[in-house]
Amino acid sequence: MLNPITYTEQVVSDFLRYQLSTYAFADDKLYRQMRELLNLEHTRNTPLLKGPYISLSRTFQQGSSLEQLVNEGVLHPHIKQLSPYPTAYLHQDKAFRSIHAGKTTLVATGTGSGKTEAFLMPIVSRCLQQRDDSAPAGITAVIVYPMNALAEDQLQRMRELLAGTGVTFGMYVGKTPKKDSDITGIRLPPGSSALDYRNKLAEVQKKKQDIAVHPPEERVSRESMRTAGEQPRILLTNVKQLELLLTRQQDLELFDKAPLEFMVFDEAHTFTGANGAETACLIRRLRAYCGKDEDSTTCIATSATIADPINGLEAGREFASRFFGVDGASVELVGEAYESDLWGEPRSASAPLVGDQAVQLQNLLEVLGRADREDAAETDIQALRIWFQSVTGSRLEAGNWREALYQWLSHNEVVYQIAQALQRPKRLSDLLESLSDTLGRQISEEEMLIWLALGAASRHGSRPLLRPVVHGFVRGVGGAVVTFPEHSSDAKLWLSAEDALDESDEMHRFPLSSCTTCGQHYYEHGLEDFNFTGTAPGGGTAEGKAKVWRAMDFTQGGVRALSLDHQVGSEGDEEPARTETLHVCRYCGTTHDQQLAECIGCGRNKKFKPLYFVQQKEENPGKLTRCVSCGAHGRRFVGTYREPARPVRATTVADVHVLAQSMIHRAERRRLLVFADNRQDAAFQAGWMQDRSRRYRLRELIYQKLRQAPISLSDLTLWLDQHLDEDDELSRALIPEVWRVEPKSQTGIAHGEERKWFLRVQIMRELTMGSRQSTGLEPLGRMKIRYRGLEPDLPLILKWANRLGCSAEAMVDGVASLLDNARARRMLFDPVTNAYSKFWLDGEKEVLRGYLPSMKGVPEALVFQRDGQHHKGRIKQWFSNYGSVPQQAAIAWGVPADEVEDFLQEVWNLVTDKLELLVDVQLKGARGKNLPSCHGSVQVHVNQLMLTPSEGMYRCQTCRRLHTRPNPSMTCMAWRCSGKLAHEAENKDNYDLLLLDQEFAMLRANEHSAQIPGPERERIENAFKGDNERINTLVCTPTLEMGVNIGALDAVLMRNVPPLPANYWQRAGRAGRQFRMALDITYARSASHDRAYFNEPLKLLEGQLEPPSFNLRNPVMVAKHVHATVLTTLFKLLRERQLPAGDHEELSTALSNCLPSQIKPYLFTAENAVRSEPLSVNPLGQQVAKHRDAILEAVRASFSQGWPRADLEVVEQDRLEEVVDHLAGELQEVVFRLYRRLQWALKQLDRLRLVAANQGSLDADDEALRGRCERMVKKLKGDMRRSSSKAEGIDDTNTYGVLAAEGFLPGYGLDTGSVTLTHVAPRFGSDISDWEIRRNSALAVREYVPGNLIYANGHKFVPRTFQLVPEEPLVFSVDTETESVYETGGVKDKREAQPESMGATHILGVSVCDVDAPHNSYISDDEEYRFQMPVAVFAQDQRRHSGGSAYEWGTTVLHQKHGMHMRLVNVGASAQVRSGERVGYPICLVCGASRSPMSTQKEIDTFSEQHTERCGRPIQMISFYAEVVADALTLPDCASKEAAYSLMESIRQGTAEVLDMEISDLQVQVIAKADTDLVDAVLYDPMPGGSGLLEQLVDHWPKVVSAARAIVEECPSACESSCIDCLQHFRNSFYHDSLNRHTALDYFQSQGDNLRYTHAIPPVLPDDTQTQEPGNAPEQQLVAILKAAGLSDFETETPIKLSGGFETRPDVYFHEPNDQFEGVCVYLDGMSQHLHGNAQTAVKDHQIREELRNTDYEVIEIQYQELFDKTLMRDHIRRIARAVVGKKKAKQIIATDEWFDNAASEAEGTGPVSTRESSGLRVISANDPDFAPYETCVPLSSLKSAAGAFSSEQGGFAMVGTESDEWVLVSGRKLEKGMFVAQVIGDSMEPDIPNGSHCLFRHVPAGTRQNRKLLVWHSGVTDQETGGQYTLKVYSSEKVPADDGSWVHQRITLKPLNPAYEPILLQPEDEGEVLAIAEFVEVLG
Repeated sequence: MLNPITYTEQVVSDFLRYQLSTYAFADDKLYRQMRELLNLEHTRNTPLLKGPYISLSRTFQQGSSLEQLVNEGVLHPHIKQLSPYPTAYLHQDKAFRSIHAGKTTLVATGTGSGKTEAFLMPIVSRCLQQRDDSAPAGITAVIVYPMNALAEDQLQRMRELLAGTGVTFGMYVGKTPKKDSDITGIRLPPGSSALDYRNKLAEVQKKKQDIAVHPPEERVSRESMRTAGEQPRILLTNVKQLELLLTRQQDLELFDKAPLEFMVFDEAHTFTGANGAETACLIRRLRAYCGKDEDSTTCIATSATIADPINGLEAGREFASRFFGVDGASVELVGEAYESDLWGEPRSASAPLVGDQAVQLQNLLEVLGRADREDAAETDIQALRIWFQSVTGSRLEAGNWREALYQWLSHNEVVYQIAQALQRPKRLSDLLESLSDTLGRQISEEEMLIWLALGAASRHGSRPLLRPVVHGFVRGVGGAVVTFPEHSSDAKLWLSAEDALDESDEMHRFPLSSCTTCGQHYYEHGLEDFNFTGTAPGGGTAEGKAKVWRAMDFTQGGVRALSLDHQVGSEGDEEPARTETLHVCRYCGTTHDQQLAECIGCGRNKKFKPLYFVQQKEENPGKLTRCVSCGAHGRRFVGTYREPARPVRATTVADVHVLAQSMIHRAERRRLLVFADNRQDAAFQAGWMQDRSRRYRLRELIYQKLRQAPISLSDLTLWLDQHLDEDDELSRALIPEVWRVEPKSQTGIAHGEERKWFLRVQIMRELTMGSRQSTGLEPLGRMKIRYRGLEPDLPLILKWANRLGCSAEAMVDGVASLLDNARARRMLFDPVTNAYSKFWLDGEKEVLRGYLPSMKGVPEALVFQRDGQHHKGRIKQWFSNYGSVPQQAAIAWGVPADEVEDFLQEVWNLVTDKLELLVDVQLKGARGKNLPSCHGSVQVHVNQLMLTPSEGMYRCQTCRRLHTRPNPSMTCMAWRCSGKLAHEAENKDNYDLLLLDQEFAMLRANEHSAQIPGPERERIENAFKGDNERINTLVCTPTLEMGVNIGALDAVLMRNVPPLPANYWQRAGRAGRQFRMALDITYARSASHDRAYFNEPLKLLEGQLEPPSFNLRNPVMVAKHVHATVLTTLFKLLRERQLPAGDHEELSTALSNCLPSQIKPYLFTAENAVRSEPLSVNPLGQQVAKHRDAILEAVRASFSQGWPRADLEVVEQDRLEEVVDHLAGELQEVVFRLYRRLQWALKQLDRLRLVAANQGSLDADDEALRGRCERMVKKLKGDMRRSSSKAEGIDDTNTYGVLAAEGFLPGYGLDTGSVTLTHVAPRFGSDISDWEIRRNSALAVREYVPGNLIYANGHKFVPRTFQLVPEEPLVFSVDTETESVYETGGVKDKREAQPESMGATHILGVSVCDVDAPHNSYISDDEEYRFQMPVAVFAQDQRRHSGGSAYEWGTTVLHQKHGMHMRLVNVGASAQVRSGERVGYPICLVCGASRSPMSTQKEIDTFSEQHTERCGRPIQMISFYAEVVADALTLPDCASKEAAYSLMESIRQGTAEVLDMEISDLQVQVIAKADTDLVDAVLYDPMPGGSGLLEQLVDHWPKVVSAARAIVEECPSACESSCIDCLQHFRNSFYHDSLNRHTALDYFQSQGDNLRYTHAIPPVLPDDTQTQEPGNAPEQQLVAILKAAGLSDFETETPIKLSGGFETRPDVYFHEPNDQFEGVCVYLDGMSQHLHGNAQTAVKDHQIREELRNTDYEVIEIQYQELFDKTLMRDHIRRIARAVVGKKKAKQIIATDEWFDNAASEAEGTGPVSTRESSGLRVISANDPDFAPYETCVPLSSLKSAAGAFSSEQGGFAMVGTESDEWVLVSGRKLEKGMFVAQVIGDSMEPDIPNGSHCLFRHVPAGTRQNRKLLVWHSGVTDQETGGQYTLKVYSSEKVPADDGSWVHQRITLKPLNPAYEPILLQPEDEGEVLAIAEFVEVLG
């Protein structure tokens, strides 16, 4: 068995060697410091490891044999044949007996303990008994799983277990086929045996078919499950489907007459929070439906992690009692039972171990590693015996050494005490003191490890004495920095800035980078105004004669600069990178151009550190574009610039790969699970591992052949080809590119030809690595190239060797060095592939297939000396008038200067003409044509090369560059470096050499997540479980955290620290499922969550395993389930057919009519006509009343079953009866809401049709509105496919989904909105097909955007073509400074949305939608990080909700709103948005094509030109938005994001504690506002329809505040801001930086815990607030409020002149109130659509108000709905008062609410009774008993002409409305707000409107006014009839287009009906002085 101690030491040792190798500094001093810091000799002391932590895994105690259980009648006899084990564990034994006895049972045992068998065997036993008794069909057991992956895994187990038994089973989930005809698998015929099933399954697997085999017992389709007499005995399902089964009419028969003897909930800890409460209700309902109660159905729950920090396993009893509704005392708790450890008697403590214990431990691990093998040699075992005797002084007895070791250790008191202390996880070092006290002597850490290692190797039978489970926490380098100590010339290295800070906070810390090719190091600086793109550093400030650049952090605008501490040479004949010596202060980092007496930055008189600053390129400022040492170049990579040097900082993907590689290689059984909490991380990690592993394995194969003997490239290619041809599994793993292009066949040769070409290219790539690279056999010193014919006996070689005084061999090496130089520059000629003699385009098939990388600088060739026509970039030269590397080398070797040219010419002739090592080549372009100016050039011929084994390298002592071979004078071959070479032996710490020498097993990884198609995922699981090496590692998501069986494992690796201790133990439990010997390694990323647990791992290992919590005190939730119970009961009555025929028909008709499958019948007739009124559900109400007794009995049966005593108030009898009695009314209200939405849409469409008919077209706003209305009608009618981007929680047409979303039925998150991304497979050879994955819209709006990469199944995809919804986009105004966004309207053309002045940022927005993502590339190990484009997502409160309540909490206001509409808007790539470079994504709104926002402007311009030509319009910059509708608790106007996040997060956690809810049941969102730092904090309930948690939060406010305050006040770590002990947790990691417990505590201390209700918040319906007209005179209300507040010195409609000839008229204006402001402008918004009918004007309005603010005006904007909200108006009045009368007076005004109450009283019309008859009208007052405003009466205007103020265009006129003393009763007509009665004077409208008649008017509807009878006011034109300026006429107008594209009136005609009167004609100049007041409705009286 695996020894986990040895295993851990080896894995961590490998990891440390990788860290040292991957950041292998060429500088020897830095390298030695790095090695010392990593602590390679003492692995456990490295700062990169916490641990190992040890716990002891114990052996499960054996229970009864199956034979005994059968004899006792607990199990059916056939179970003995079904179970592979003859004996049960004791906990299984207890579970069998408990379930057999009918007890509610909670099986709380660890992962791998056989929990599934604990409940499955008794259930199968019962089903076998029913089979024997010929019991009628029916569901006996329902097994509920939290996710489909678990259900599918158990389904396969069921097939294997129950095939041939006659026990039926089936799985009912979303993917279950509807009909038998939809089944795709193989169905075995009735009567098939278990053997038949196994044979067929083996046959399918042999053929590698991805199809299921269904035994006859399996009910595969829904159709077969519903068939009477065919119902399965065992049903596998999930909660959501179970709810639908109970409520959907066509499926309810599944449970008719169901025995329902068992209900099982697997992984019960997942049923928590709102989902747990809903499920608890569902359990009771299902039992009641089947006629069962808590005593007649056995309920079973399983979980590995149900426990409690205080009550332990007893917490499970409480959970089971509440969850299942049973008496807690009757719950049987089944925990793990362990065998007693067998310790010898007597025991004595051994003496201290002999010798250096650290050395002894190392020796033990070595000898034990050899002895602890099945094939161990006798010498290995003898070495262990010798070691044991020499260290302990005792001899092991002869015979089996393991048993002898067990016997000796079991009598050792030291080992016994260690075992006792390790019953809980502990770090070894923590045990030392207690053990020393107990044993009376010192116990060292090494000694403890020795005893643990020996105990793990010992055996008693098959049992070790100690079974250590090792927990290791590993991290990478945190970000290395250096400091420059004052009295040292060398830099001091630190592995992280924190380490340096702990040592000394005075020294400046310089981040460190290292060249990935040669190891050259660079220091990083942030300097103010630094510029070194010219010949000398520029910028900075002048200080006397010196120039200074002060240190400045990058986040504050500092410019990045790079330096090094020595000068180096250059590669080839390239000029070295220019450097400039500057002098840096060691303490503050300020940089000077000369040494000064003291630092300008900090004033210290300390000596500066001289450093060489590297020149930068103008096109890449702040970047290293070329390594100054090796010449490696940077390059563009997925939208960023990748430098040749990278920071010395951990790379998660590589670190995890190295850990996994070692764990696989050193494991006993090579299988490994790597857990990731993110699907994209899992996909990236798996793909990266695949690519890295195969590259290393291919290199290892090359070396394997190479070390046998020198070999040519052709022979090596042939050997590799034959080797892979014989091993298809290895071939698939190493060269998947070839298999994708050309699968292997038995007859064809195409695969073989492709394979040879590919392998030849890979070897050539190895040959061009050169010694300057960091990877490859040559850089590692294991391969050297010999050039054929270049031998010491050549005359030329001998001649010059004699001349130069060196050996002939040294001369050969010198010439070979010159050829190496050309080869390293990829001047390599291959007549087969031409790989380096041709220019390759990225689109060529060899590149697309992955055969060739994208190669910059290829091709290049060589000439002796260039002529004037040669291409300088591609053609290099040996001899030059300005010098070259060969010239420099010749001089260094001793060739006289005047003979250098002759010498080089002779050598050139030798290697070209005589030896033909350099051959003539014609460089080709992409299309095969000769490249110009490349004539007469040569390359090294690959067929002249011999690959030979080697060992060691030569390093320059000056520039530290490595060389493969020596040369005559041992001179460095780097350009302009005069250093000398010295031989350097192989580094025993080199990780790459470790891989080569130990021949590491190949890591073969695959992704396992929900985004892998089901059949493919099943294939991967089967391969992983199998015995071959096809897949040995799964990189998985938390799906595999639970009970999916994936076979035996030794180890688990976690890619990040799991969210909670429960998650950790679930994952850790996957290791040792069968062997019970385990290693769990957790990699801690740099994220704050991971760092916190790495620093204190015991907080995870001993952390609280919180039991599942859920809240049953929820009347809203109970009401939903009561509604569902009523419906279920009525359907059951229908199917039982026990009602009289007439009653049965009535009930059937009522249910089918009132609960249709789609919502369409509620609103439309059978003929598709709109109903005149919505469908009445009164028939359903009548049936509820008729069958009330039966319904109440069913409801009582459901909700009286074990409801917790503390929660009984919500299920009291009268409450349940009330819900039942009001069911029809509640349902009718839902129907009314739907009907109101339909009516609104239809009215708008009617209006818009008239507008279009009169105007010929619609403006932008109206066009967008029409699109929205048409979609709404289609949706309600069921004619439109569901929009993928619809708001979460809202379904379109399915009745049950709509009723759940509307809060009438339980939600469970059913039918939540999702967006589909279709992966489009590569167009060239591919092994994959298109497939889809879904994201909810809130996640999709961040991920599914242009330029981002989506990782899946080993591939990368880029969202490219968007399936845009056919609607006009919205326009958003974006404030990037405050990160706020708001909608300004829809437009037809982007030009209408562009700001015209004042710099406002506006952008079009489209709803996030389905998208096609074509294949981008295969995941490559060239990527160090998963690319996830940072995006700027801003939140918007749409000010739409269904009403709510306002509260005061101290001086703070809180709003509780129902159905609050929020919008998440992705406005672009965050870097570009925040820099102001670009906002939005380039998208064609015609075809949906897109490009990355990171594209260059030229690329975007080209893209736009193409689409202008193809689609008729240019591309536009577009944002994406997603809708979220949820109940919310908002805290307006928080001072900062920190305050908002901290307060809401603490309240959320306090609520979770008080209400027993899951933390994720409520979500936190912060909404920023334009022009202010204030933000709104939102705590919202994501459950569709609401879960009622927010109502309870408010009800329990003092307790919640108390709990929240305790969380932030009593942090165990006493942290400075926040930590994992208070506010931080995994799921809020993205705003960890904004959490501060002290900020939250300040709030709690200042506001107290009292919450006072103040007033109701009126609803703002989600129809379209911009089209809603106010019905209660908002302008009048505003005026009344201002007057009541004493702010009466204002004007209305006062014009204010602006720049550009514009003017604005605020609704209220205070002129020059003080010296601070020119004026105070108050605007009342939201009463109508944009006044001028398009979004352009809305944008202009925003710009106008911005200009006012910029010219010393205070601008206050009030939404008209806010006028009636005291809390919101208090804020507005405070702002107005502060600007008008000052802060002090403002404070006095808002100290009381009198200003609001007085204004409200004035508006209520409390005048005397005034009832009289007038013209047949009944006039009443507000005190009349019949007074019901706008329901029975409307106000009467006191004017003889109707001068009402009821549209958006009549400000400043007398108001009529709630202030009216007189109201007119109106009967026989539906009234609406805004109507009034006024008297018409004159005859011009006769005969329709008689003179003196009283008429009913309404506000002017939006849209066209053509031919409407309108009451109009006009200035300057007198009505000939009345002589006044008010008139009632028929309105008509003519419009023409203006120069700016808008429409203006050419003429307005006001026509009388009486022909005796002339029409009034108004010209355009009169237009602005014409106002439509109201529309005539009818004559009254």
